[in-house]
Amino acid sequence: TRKVFRFLKFLEVFDEILALSSSSSAQRSFYFLEIIKLATSFFYFLLDNFIWLTRVNVFDSTRVSQFDKLVRFKRHMSFTRCVLTLVQESQLYLRSRSEISRIIKDILISQIGSSDSKSSVSRIVKLRDVQRKSFMSILHQVTKSIMLMYTIGVLTPKYLSEVGFSILGLFSNLYSVHKYITGTDQFGLLTK
Repeated sequence: TRKVFRFLKFLEVFDEILALSSSSSAQRSFYFLEIIKLATSFFYFLLDNFIWLTRVNVFDSTRVSQFDKLVRFKRHMSFTRCVLTLVQESQLYLRSRSEISRIIKDILISQIGSSDSKSSVSRIVKLRDVQRKSFMSILHQVTKSIMLMYTIGVLTPKYLSEVGFSILGLFSNLYSVHKYITGTDQFGLLTK
């Protein structure tokens, strides 16, 4: 049933690529990573839909040569997407951390109690929220990366047991539910 919600999602990702390419407010490193991540997501969801339609016999899998290689390539695309998101969230975390340090230094240098310091404190609160969400996303991407390395075959069962794999999957799913409920989307928060 989860595949039904992913059906034609590559078109939604394509719209995101178009919207991002027309915007000029994004910081350069975030923009580059986001475009590559979205392109990877586009091909991932395209392959995911094709593989799903083949498995439900819309397409004949015997006519698709090297079907197993497509499935493996889809997993590699997913791993690449995880790594890119990990890099992006790490950058966001570090930038928010340095921005908080800069604001605190400015508050200490300026007069305490001024209206600027009050707006700076509210900015710190927002940045701390960005930092917490980025940290949780980093943990999630590391978890997904470990699971994908196991699925791809980089990690063997001697390094990750089925119980460990299940615990990582549980954490990943709980984070996804939390992300869905809170509507967390980190990209662009520091450019505002």
